Amino acid sequence: MTYPKCSARGRPIKKNGFGGLEGRGLKRGDRLSLCQGSAAPLPEAHDGFGAWHDDLDAGFDPPGQPVTVRVVPAAEFDAFTSPSRELFFSNAWTLTPDANRMGYRFSGEKLNLGQPRELLSHGIVPGTVQVPPSGQPIIQLADANTCGGYPKIATVIEADLWRLGQLRVGQALRFALTDIDSGLETLRLQRALTTRIRQAAVDSVWRPQTNRKFGSAAQPSS
Repeated sequence: MTYPKCSARGRPIKKNGFGGLEGRGLKRGDRLSLCQGSAAPLPEAHDGFGAWHDDLDAGFDPPGQPVTVRVVPAAEFDAFTSPSRELFFSNAWTLTPDANRMGYRFSGEKLNLGQPRELLSHGIVPGTVQVPPSGQPIIQLADANTCGGYPKIATVIEADLWRLGQLRVGQALRFALTDIDSGLETLRLQRALTTRIRQAAVDSVWRPQTNRKFGSAAQPSS
């Protein structure tokens, strides 16, 4: 498919009104033309390519249940009232339609600071959970600004950022408390699994004798 390309990755930036289709995302009824391309044959499928691994099942939340992401306390965590800190973890937050690659806004019970605070703009990263005066949390995502001035209550660990990309508007989200060391260990294990999956895909194409156990050689029959 083809459409006018205005950014490096061809994605729409609705806030500024350019990219995508007529400066917006796609909607029902839109028609896209196909671009010319050359057909390339798919590699022959071998045993092991596309295999599902048991470790992957553990990464997904049960259907119909709130998605859970792990967070570490951020700089202003202690500035929120004790009931608000408890509410942050006990409440199921609903993703609002105000959601894009810059950030997600959630709705739920209001989070309150212990006392009003004014902060200078400071650096933020994808996963930063800010709380504006409305008391409704915002999670910064891939295209977020590099700085902001709202109090930060938590930060989603890097290993769980992909879960946010699976959320649909109206779906519920819960936050679970973890620590930095656990977050780093989770990221290490996640990257190791990704490497194994990538290698299994390569092995399945170039080594027809591989079996379904992620690159291990098939045993000859006796």
